[in-house]
Amino acid sequence: GIGVTLDFFQNSSNSFKYSILNIYILSMENLKEYDAFGKKKCMFIHGLGGRINGQRIRILRDAGYDVNYPYINFDMEWERDKCKQVFNKLSRITTNMDVIIGTSLGGYMAYELAKKVGKPVILINPALDRDRTLLKIKHFDIEKGNKKIDIELYQGEKDVTVPPNIATKYLDRIGEDYKLVMIPDMAHRCPIPYFISIVDQSVI
Repeated sequence: GIGVTLDFFQNSSNSFKYSILNIYILSMENLKEYDAFGKKKCMFIHGLGGRINGQRIRILRDAGYDVNYPYINFDMEWERDKCKQVFNKLSRITTNMDVIIGTSLGGYMAYELAKKVGKPVILINPALDRDRTLLKIKHFDIEKGNKKIDIELYQGEKDVTVPPNIATKYLDRIGEDYKLVMIPDMAHRCPIPYFISIVDQSVI
């Protein structure tokens, strides 16, 4: 946290006192920014039916990230407004992130957020091509971005839920540059050992 002694405060210049007072009156959410000073900030977006995962948070923190890991009920958000409101909310938050990470349907969300705010993105078995899905959740009702972004794409070679060539063909078709890493033996889910490997080898 942030703290100063009374003697230190009383003997400081007026301009410094003003700066310290400004820090103290910040909201708790903003104070978190000071506590995490020097760390990269990332947002992780889980897939359909996913939950907040404490192990993933610890892995990212151990790698030096300050982690934002929202819970998203994609079915509910789709029924409400085709995910428009939650996308707009997350786009405001991700302007302060250094990197966005997403898996499966969360990979689609992460990609669209990255294009909107211009941040690097790590995609793990992303369900990018919404015209190729069997789900009722298709294209989000969002204002698409066109920022140039760095993309790392991690695909499980044994993924039959969202076969790897769907994402690569989609990105090739729209002219995106990306770094592709194929992961042997990984299916659609990304177990912890694979997630550790992805975090370790990422250069974003």
